[in-house]
Amino acid sequence: MRSEWCIRIDGNVKKRTDETINAELPTGDIEVFIREMEILGAAKELPLPVFGDLDYPEEVRLKYRFLDLRREKLHQNMILRSNVVRDLRDRMWNIGFNEFQTPIITASSPEARVTSWFRLVCTPASSTPCRRHRSSSSSC
Repeated sequence: MRSEWCIRIDGNVKKRTDETINAELPTGDIEVFIREMEILGAAKELPLPVFGDLDYPEEVRLKYRFLDLRREKLHQNMILRSNVVRDLRDRMWNIGFNEFQTPIITASSPEARVTSWFRLVCTPASSTPCRRHRSSSSSC
């Protein structure tokens, strides 16, 4: 069994004895005594382990970005970035600034399995109405 697998465990959760408590783990005070276990989904070996802080070439990290983002250091960086941006927004809003997002207008076509994206482009000096720029992307 590997850490990427999905399993079901039936068992009892018991408090560990004082000698076996592991303060390094969030669950270090308890132990699970397994009565029954079932493998729900076995996974192949990952090309980029999500545990640990090993250094990998950038090409590998970009190719498997969905795995790279699960690594603890990157996750902590994303949380930090989110907190910094939230703090900046709060400070700006508290002194009277507003944030405006450019609207995205979409039209979906389930039969063709294509989503059309429209971006409104308006220039303040122009007397002509807003122009629509269209791009398409597959939704499958």
